[in-house]
Amino acid sequence: QPDQLIWKLGAGLSYRLFDSERKDAEAKRQQARVQEHLADYRRVVLNAFREVEVALLADALFGEQQRFMARAVMESAQAEQLALGQYQAGLSSIVVLLEAQRRHVNARIALLQLRQESVINRLNLHLALAGGFVEKASETETLGKPDDA
Repeated sequence: QPDQLIWKLGAGLSYRLFDSERKDAEAKRQQARVQEHLADYRRVVLNAFREVEVALLADALFGEQQRFMARAVMESAQAEQLALGQYQAGLSSIVVLLEAQRRHVNARIALLQLRQESVINRLNLHLALAGGFVEKASETETLGKPDDA
């Protein structure tokens, strides 16, 4: 009887010791997971700030480039008109007129490309600021459904 009591007492104590060590190990593992998630969160936040900063700087740059390119479009249109007038007056060849038209078209294309890049940059800025896109139901989807009235 006393031997069994000693064995039971010893088993209970050893169980508590091992269980305590297991609980300590589990707590340390949970703490490590928390630290890992915290580091991931910090990385995400820093990356979002970087994306916003880059998009804001690019937006200012696109605005400046568009102003310069708009002026180039205007000047190339004037040069085209001048070349057309000179060609019609017989003062220059068709090659000069075609070259002026080519430069004007190229300037307009470059301006449109800048505008496209600016719109894409603004969309990226919107997304970096945690924006999203909501799809609206199309008319064909809503027209075929009966009203709930």
